[in-house]
Amino acid sequence: MESADGISYKALSAKHGVHEGTVKQHGRDGEWVARRKMHHDQTATKALLKTQEKLSEQAAQVAFDAQAAATKAANVALEALDDPALPFNSKDAAIRALLEALKLLEVLSGNPDTISDSTVRLKSELTHEELLRLQEGTRLLLLDDGTPNGAEPGGGGAGGGGEGEA
Repeated sequence: MESADGISYKALSAKHGVHEGTVKQHGRDGEWVARRKMHHDQTATKALLKTQEKLSEQAAQVAFDAQAAATKAANVALEALDDPALPFNSKDAAIRALLEALKLLEVLSGNPDTISDSTVRLKSELTHEELLRLQEGTRLLLLDDGTPNGAEPGGGGAGGGGEGEA
């Protein structure tokens, strides 16, 4: 009998100067074939688990990086909205960018449908009070770490259907 590695009872008997029948008998008594198969299976399982763990770590890092980027984008949009000299069309663009960043944060927190309207457009310039309410509401959604307010692992997140006017 020969293994996948090319090791045979005949090769073992020649290497150790023992009769081939003796090696075969020890192989049967010691269940060498079954033990070798079990060892190969365990090694393959360990390798698979390590690979899956590494892929999970990489996916988590990508999600963390995406969350940090979305938080940064939301904060940049908020800063742009704070500028009273910003033209109306730039405010519109900042609000759309803010909404997209908030939608991404919601998806990353496990709540893909809580903010779903991506077609929000301003019909007229916001009053100063409306702009302040929008900014404050958005700031309440973001914690210092960029996690949507109230988000918990596996769901939770900020409520609302994204149906109000901007």
